[in-house]
Parts: sequence; structure tokens; C-alpha cells
Amino acid sequence: MFDFGIGPASGASGASGASGASGASGASGASGASGASAGILANGLGGYDSPLLTDALTLSRDGIAGSWRAPTATPTPLTQESKNNLELWGAWVRAVVFDFELFSRVGFSQRADGSMAIWHLQRDETTDPPTPTYKSLARFVRPSVATFAAQARLVYNYADLRGDRAAEIQSELGGGQAFLASIAYLNPDRTRWTLELLGAAQRFATFVEMRVKHALACRRVIEYSSQIQPVILTPTHAALPSGHATETFTMAVVLWNLLRQPAAPPAPHVTTQYQDPRWGLQLMRCAARVAINRIVAGVHTPVDTAAGALLGLTLGNYLVARLRQDANFQPWFFDGTKFGADEDFDWTLLYNPTQMGPPAGPLPNWALTDGAVSTVGAASDVLKYLWDTAAAEWS
Repeated sequence: MFDFGIGPASGASGASGASGASGASGASGASGASGASAGILANGLGGYDSPLLTDALTLSRDGIAGSWRAPTATPTPLTQESKNNLELWGAWVRAVVFDFELFSRVGFSQRADGSMAIWHLQRDETTDPPTPTYKSLARFVRPSVATFAAQARLVYNYADLRGDRAAEIQSELGGGQAFLASIAYLNPDRTRWTLELLGAAQRFATFVEMRVKHALACRRVIEYSSQIQPVILTPTHAALPSGHATETFTMAVVLWNLLRQPAAPPAPHVTTQYQDPRWGLQLMRCAARVAINRIVAGVHTPVDTAAGALLGLTLGNYLVARLRQDANFQPWFFDGTKFGADEDFDWTLLYNPTQMGPPAGPLPNWALTDGAVSTVGAASDVLKYLWDTAAAEWS
């Protein structure tokens, strides 16, 4: 699996891995493996889990340390709550810090009309303690049983593509990271901050989508027809919204905004090719293909995928607003009761890469704005630092 910037040795890759359930909280358990595990690392350190090395280090210290001498100088204290300290921490530690900043500003509730709502907590830090105000971020109403039952026929027809897509389906079990990396020049040695940013985006998407899945409790398509017969194991969480669609569209929007953000003032070394909207088009096509492959595999319906794509696009733009601290976000409402029983998934109804937002003209009647555009409120220096350092990798 292509690891988005946290690294296999850290253990935190579970947080950004399989679009499944435990990922979002997994980063907090990463400390156990955050050291230099077995093998020699790039910096020459390694083998710290070896009893032989432990014994050797003990003997070495006994031989050279000598008698105790009080220090004559002490290190300068680090500045408290400083974004500059992020460079000093391990990647898994930064992952947990980023997750806290993102996760702590969202909430969930069931509205009086029965819809399930995700909220942004806009925080007023002029008071002590800070005063939160809830702003709508995303809202969902699930489709009817009749719609899901009818959609099973579409999934049955998509199965004809399984022979062509089998390698993709298997490779995407943990998400679509490697496929996005085949479009943008992503490499841990070159773009580690971008990879950490995309890892944070995926974990955040997982965190939100799983709460919505639990609330809506939509059955999987395998339960509607004995003829679906998925080619992969059906996940043990609810169907709508599709996790792969949510996560991959979230990452695609964040990456597209990162690539295309204008450099001011222009400089000879600044890349300009990313102003071409075809880069965004390829990222969105990639996200759509990853999402559709889950239909082909037999674990999602088109309505699951449409809901996931709308949530992913919403979260992607929300994250850009949070990270850049200079943008607003638009809340969206997915009304599953309006999705057609035989309607297929089409991402172009929701997003235009050139406009970096919804296309001109009418939107589907199941995709509605949910109130006014909102501001993110109090800034996060930690998130702004993550964005700025990632952006610098594309200059």
C-alpha cells in the first residue's frame, strides 16, 4: 500500500489505511511502533528492538559514562504551543496532533426532521473558555428500501466489469492513495508533507463517514439479492455513504487545491503547469473510478457512491478552508429520498475541476446546499503550517 507520509514503522498507517472502521482512531495507538523498528533505517540507526543491542548499549554506557557530574548548561526551553515544534516530532506524533485539530471541531446530531447532521464547531476564543457555535457542514437522509432494492440490479450489471477491474479492486482495498500518486508527483522522499496532509485528510474523512454510516444504518447490497456475489469480503459497517468515495474525493479535492494554489509573487521556480484544469480532471476521474470499482466489486450501490462523493467533495473543500485559513465552506445536504431507483452515479453532476466547485446549471435534486456559506472561525496555526509546508513542496 502507498503510505501517505506516516510510514510503516510508525504504526499510524492504520489510521490512513483501509477505508474501514478503526482507522481514524488508530493513529493514537501508533506510539508502540514509532521507534526505529527492525532493520537499518536511512539514518543508520536500527535494531533497537534487539536484545543483543540492548545488552551492548548497557555495557557501552557502563564503560564510558563515568561518575555523575552535574550539567553545566541546560537546553533552551521550547516555545509553548508553537507550530515550529512540529519539525521536532515524529511523523506519527504530528498525525495525532493534526487529527486532534480536525476532529475536535466537528460534531454530530440527529435533527428534528430525522436527518443526520455533521456540524462544524466555530469557536470564539475571545471568551475563556472558548464559546462554540454550531454551523452546518453536511446533512443526510437515507434512501428508501425500495430504492436500494432497485439499485441492486445496477450492481448486478456492473459485475460484467469484474474481469477487467479485478487488479484495481484488490489494489484499492486500502484506498486510492497510490492511484492519486500516479497523477501528481508524490514520493515520500520528495513530498513528505503533502503525503502527511493527504493522510490527515483521509483519516478525517474516515472519522466523519463512519459516524454517518452508523447513524443511517443502510444495509449492504449483498443483503438485497443472492445474485450480487461480491468478489471481495463485504465490510462490516453500513453501506451509505461509500467510504472509498468519501475518502478519495476528499483527498482529490485537497490535492487539486494544493497543486493549483496561486504563487504570489510569481517566481521562476514556481510550477505553472498545475494551472491547467486537466490535472484536476484526472484527479476527479481517478476518485470516481476508485469509487465505481466498489460497485463493480459488489459492495456498494450507485446511491451509496453518490452520497460518498458529495460528502467527500464537501469535506475536501471544508478541509481546504480549515488548512488555508483564508476561505469559507459551503454545507451540503444529501436527500436520499430523491435519488432515482435506476439512477447511476455521475460525479460530473457535482463538481467542475475548472471552477473548483459545483458545475454551472442545475444540480441533481438530491444534492442541495444546506444554508449559507460559513467561515471556519478561529485559526489553527498547526493546520496552516501543514498546508504551507506541503504547498512549498510544489514550488
